[in-house]
Amino acid sequence: MIDNKKVVAIVTAREGSKGLPNKNFMSFNGKPLFIWSVEAAMKSKYIDMVVIAGGGDRVWDTYQEYVSSPSFTVYKNSGSRGNFPIYYFRSKESMSDTSKNEEALIETIESIEENFNEDFLYGQKHRVSPMTLKTDPSRMNPHTREVFIPSLAEVVSYKNFKADIVVNLQPTSPYRKNGFIDDCLETYINNGHDSLLAAGEVTPFLWGLNKGKWEFKVDCGACNRKMRQALTPEELLYHDSGSIYVTDREVLFKTGCRVGDNPYIYATEGLSSMQIDSELDFKMFEILIKEIHGNNST
Repeated sequence: MIDNKKVVAIVTAREGSKGLPNKNFMSFNGKPLFIWSVEAAMKSKYIDMVVIAGGGDRVWDTYQEYVSSPSFTVYKNSGSRGNFPIYYFRSKESMSDTSKNEEALIETIESIEENFNEDFLYGQKHRVSPMTLKTDPSRMNPHTREVFIPSLAEVVSYKNFKADIVVNLQPTSPYRKNGFIDDCLETYINNGHDSLLAAGEVTPFLWGLNKGKWEFKVDCGACNRKMRQALTPEELLYHDSGSIYVTDREVLFKTGCRVGDNPYIYATEGLSSMQIDSELDFKMFEILIKEIHGNNST
């Protein structure tokens, strides 16, 4: 919680992907790629609930292996906030190649807030809706309920939870410095914006096609462009890195977009601005992480 507002962090991770198939659960420096984002959220002192909005059995299997592993137990007891990550099975509609992240965010929040209880947890594991469990109790086997999570008591405080702030973390940006998420949340609160996103600085020296002809997209022309160091802050551009989106709940539900009319751009650089969209990105990013931070680093 920050400024008396409850915060939910949602890691959107589905199977598939055109550029690098199934990248979200591929091993990245010793951990499944989406787990890096999960652990970053668990470390936050402001985030009240961590949810993996997953799609597909392989992501679910990876999640189960992770929360059952000795490394997760050690991590949870290492002194961090350690919010237990909940897994939500997204609908087919919200995890297609053409669906937007916002669809998954809204669906996840609505479903958890409206239905969160023991039956919901069990139903998620067995793909049974809460309404089915109410009308057909025979579909629920209480003797196997514990397979969903090690301890239901760890998440009982989530009942009647309603988020005020939504944080979306994309698995394709696995590197976030310690304190990054909390600094973003503090910046969002203290500056009075309705949303925040991380973006890396780029020069405005851009080209584009116009009716089959390549054109320089800056008014001065390609031959009269300034030296990079001479550019003013107003002349620089920022490329959305996908690392974090912080959004007011009402803005998300009203507009269907993670970015409101008054966003704050949180400038990032280096590894913090990189994201994985291809096999080359994956290999280069992993080499850099290992070179700088060693194996299996957070």
